Amino acid sequence: MNDGQSLLNATISGLGIAYLPAFLYADAMAQGLVEDAIPDIPVETQAIFAVYPPGRFIQPKVRAFIDFLVEAFGRKGPDNW
Repeated sequence: MNDGQSLLNATISGLGIAYLPAFLYADAMAQGLVEDAIPDIPVETQAIFAVYPPGRFIQPKVRAFIDFLVEAFGRKGPDNW
């Protein structure tokens, strides 16, 4: 499968294990529907990058969007979705 939610549903149903991003399985793990099968596997960190043309002036709407991204995702991580 190439759909994370379908993989999670299959895992919850007992059809095997899945390697998924934390935001997909965090609620299911908190509810006890799934468990960590390989607890020592390294956690990969993903990032969001705002790319815009160089220059001295950043348009206000671009700055507002970057500020939104920082506020919405700045403190998120594998254990906090």
